[in-house]
Amino acid sequence: MQGKSYLILLYCLLTTGARAQETFVRHFPHPQRDYHAINGMAVLASGDYALITDDQYYRINNRGQQLAHQSIRSGRSSYLNALLPMPDGRLRVAQRVFLDNNDSELHLLTMDASGQVQEDRLISTDALTSYEQLLPGTQDRFYITCRYTSPEGISRLHIQFRNSQGVEIWRMQVPNELPSTFQVKSDDNGGLELFFTDSKQQAWLLSIDETGLIREQALNISLDPQSYLYLPRFARAGDGGYLLAGTDNQPLDKKDIGLRKVDAQGRQQWEARIDVFQGDVLADLQALPDGYLLLINSGRTEVDWLLNRGREIVLMKTDLQGKPLWRKALGSNNQDNPRGLLVINPRTILVAGSIYDPTTLSVTPSLFQLNGTGELTTDPFPHTLQPPDSFQWLQPEPAAAVHKMTKAIPDAAGGWLAGFQVLHTDDELLYPYLLHTAASGQPVWSKRVLEYPGSVVSLKPTPDGHYIVLTETVLSGGQIHNLIKFTPAGDSVWAYTFFSGAIRDVQPTRDGGYLVTGQERGPGGSSALDLVLLKINARGQQVWKKLFGQTGLWERGHIILETPEKEYIIAGFSQQSQDILSTVYLLKVDANGQQRWSRTYPAAMATNAPYGMLITPNGDYLLAGFSAAAYGPRRDLLLMRTDKNGNLLWEQQYNLHELDGAVSLVSTGNGRYMVTGTAGEPVAGRREKFVFLMSIDESGKQLGVTYYGIPGQLSTITNIFPLISRQLLLTGSAQEVYGEEKLFSITVNSDIVLPPPPDPPAPGIRLYPVPARYFTRLVITHPYTGSVQVRVTDNLGRTKKQLVYQKQTESWTQEIPVADLAVGLYYVEIKMGEERVVKKLVVGR
Repeated sequence: MQGKSYLILLYCLLTTGARAQETFVRHFPHPQRDYHAINGMAVLASGDYALITDDQYYRINNRGQQLAHQSIRSGRSSYLNALLPMPDGRLRVAQRVFLDNNDSELHLLTMDASGQVQEDRLISTDALTSYEQLLPGTQDRFYITCRYTSPEGISRLHIQFRNSQGVEIWRMQVPNELPSTFQVKSDDNGGLELFFTDSKQQAWLLSIDETGLIREQALNISLDPQSYLYLPRFARAGDGGYLLAGTDNQPLDKKDIGLRKVDAQGRQQWEARIDVFQGDVLADLQALPDGYLLLINSGRTEVDWLLNRGREIVLMKTDLQGKPLWRKALGSNNQDNPRGLLVINPRTILVAGSIYDPTTLSVTPSLFQLNGTGELTTDPFPHTLQPPDSFQWLQPEPAAAVHKMTKAIPDAAGGWLAGFQVLHTDDELLYPYLLHTAASGQPVWSKRVLEYPGSVVSLKPTPDGHYIVLTETVLSGGQIHNLIKFTPAGDSVWAYTFFSGAIRDVQPTRDGGYLVTGQERGPGGSSALDLVLLKINARGQQVWKKLFGQTGLWERGHIILETPEKEYIIAGFSQQSQDILSTVYLLKVDANGQQRWSRTYPAAMATNAPYGMLITPNGDYLLAGFSAAAYGPRRDLLLMRTDKNGNLLWEQQYNLHELDGAVSLVSTGNGRYMVTGTAGEPVAGRREKFVFLMSIDESGKQLGVTYYGIPGQLSTITNIFPLISRQLLLTGSAQEVYGEEKLFSITVNSDIVLPPPPDPPAPGIRLYPVPARYFTRLVITHPYTGSVQVRVTDNLGRTKKQLVYQKQTESWTQEIPVADLAVGLYYVEIKMGEERVVKKLVVGR
C-alpha cells in the first residue's frame, strides 16, 4: 500500500459521506496495578480499535464495547510502547523487556486481533535506547525507530527498515544530535520525516526515504528574543507545508501554545499564539483539510505542579491560519493528562487520556470517542434545565477572560458584596477582588484585594457596618492568610497577615473582634493536623490561638457561626491520619475558646464533609455538604440536622445525578429551607456541572428541585441568601467555553414552588446486612415471578459476579455470597422483567 499509512488513506476515503459514530467514554482499570497509561492506539482492518497500555492489550468496537483483552508481560517487567496494524488484521507491537540483571531488550511481537502473541522476535539488547516507534512504509514494510543515548549523553535517532516478514533490510543512525524531544512520522511516499529544534532554536526537518537517503531542510521561523519557543510537534498541511507547534513561554512563567506555519520550502507563512487557560502544554497535533486539531494539557500553574493538582484535557480546532474555532474540555475534576489523538474521519475523533482518582489513588486510562466538533453526546444531563436567561451575567473587569466567584453576602441596601478571582494574563495567576453591586445587580465598584495571587475564602459583615474579608494564598511550602477589614466603599481599614494551614472561615464577635477557624499542624508535627481557632481583636492583632483534636485524627473547621447562647458552633470534618474517609465534626466553644462539647457522626465507608450550615429558628444546626462513597465514583448530597447539643436528629442523602454536593442553604420560613449546590458533574467525561436549588422540610424531605446551567458548561455556585426584597439570590460563576468564565446571579422568589422529585425506585427490593461480611440477602416483595438477574460490579464498573435465580413467590429471599469480594463499595443491579434496580453494597470485615 502506497502512502503515509492506511489510517490516512482511511481518513481520505471517509472524507465524503462519513457517518458519525456514537460517542462514548471507556475506562480501562488495570487488573493488578494502580497506574498504567495508553501508549498507542490504532484502527484495525476490521474497523475496530486497538489500544496498548504498559502491559495490557484491548480491542474495542466503535461503540466502545470491549471485544478482547490480554495481559502481555515478559521478563522481570515489561511495557508495550508502540503498535502498528497490518493489512491482514494482525498487529506488530514493540515491547521493552527488563531482565533480572537490570538489562533490557527490545522485542517485536506479532499478534492477532484478539491479542494472542504469534511471534516474539528479539530486536535489540541495547539498554540505551528509548522512545521506540513502529511506522509504516510501502508494501507492508515498516520502520522501527528509537532514540539512542550514548554514555556521553549524546542522543541520535536509530532506524531499522524491515520487510513484511519482519526481516531487516537495513539499519542506520541519523548523524544529527537530537534534543530531549523530537517527532518522527511517516511521509506520503513511504519514507520518514524527522522534526526537531536544536540547541540554538533552529528548526530542522529531515526526510529519509526507503533506501536510507537523508535530505535536510532548515525551517526559517521567526523567534522573539524575549521568549523561549519550544516546538516538539509538527503536522504536514494540505498545501505541502508544515505546522510546527508547541509551547511559547513569554515570560518564562507563562505557557501558551505557539504555532508556526511554513511552506514546502521551509519559509514561514504565519505565526500564532493561543492562550487557552493556565500552563498550556501541547500534547498532540493533527492536520485536517480545513484546519488543525490541537490536544492540550491546560489549567495548571507552577504551584499546582508542586502540589500535584490541576490539569484538564482540552481539544481545540483552529482554522488554516491558526485562529481558534472551538475548544472542549474533557476528563474529571482532578488531575488528567492527554495521551493521544486520532482522527478516524471528519465526524469521529478519538482522544486518549489518563484520569486520576484521588479516592483510590489510581490513574486509569480512558478513551473518548467524540463527534467532529469535539462533542461527547453520550449520557446527557437527565433533568430539565431552566432557560439560560435565568442568569444575570457580570464581568466587572472587562479585559479579563476569567472571573471566578468564591463568596457572596447581601448588603443592607438590597445589593450584595462578592469575593471573586480574576486571571491576570501576564503571569496566568488568579488574584482576589471584591465586587459591590446595587439592588439591581449592576456593579457599583470592583477592587483588587491583594498585590499577589490568592482567593477570598470568607466574607462577612461586621457589627459596625463594615466587612471582614479572609484571603488565602497557596504556596508550595504552605499558605499565607490575610484578614482585612473594609469599609462599604471598599477602602481597607486594617490588615492582619499570618501563616497557617488551611483557614476557611471568620466570624465577628460581640467584643468587636473575630474568630478564625480552619486546620493547622499540631504539636505532633506533620502527622498531626488539628482544628485551629484564632482570636483576633478589633485592631487586627492576634490575642490567642487554640488547637482542638485527638491523637491520630485530623480535624478541620469549615464554618463558624454565633449561636443564640452567644457561643460559637464550628462545623468541619474529622478523619483518621492519612485516610481519605472522613466524618462530619461539630465543635462548640464559648467566647473564650473553651470547648463545650464536640461530636462526630461516623459514616460507613464514606467521605462526609459539610460546606454550609445554618441555625434553625428553634436553635438546631442544619448542615449541607456531600457524602462520597469510599473508593468509588459516587458523591451524593448530604443533609444533617442536630439539636443544640449536637445530638443527631436525622440525616438524608440524595443522589441527584453523578457528582453532587451542597454549599449553601437558607431558611424561607414556615419550616421550609432552600439548599443549593452543584450536580451532574461526570466522574470522567464532558467537563460540565449544573446548579441545583432544592426545597426541603423540617425533616429533610425533598419537596422539590430545579436545575440551572447549559450543557457542556461548568457552573459553580457559592451562596444563596435573602434580599431585602424578600427574594432569594444565588451567586456563582460559569465557563461559557473552557478558559473563559463569568460571574452570575440568579434571582428567585422565596415562595417559589419547585418541581416535585421523581418517583422513588420501586419498593420492596432490599439488601441486608449492609455492610456485609461473607454474604448478603436479597429480599424482594413483588408480584413478579420468573428469572431474576443479579450483576455485582465494583466502583470502576468491572463485573465481579453475574447470577441468575428463579423467583416463584411474591415474598422471596436469596442469599448472595460475597466472601470472595474484597472490602469496598459495590453496586448490585437487579433485573426482573422490565424492572431494573441498582443497590449499593458495602463489604466490610
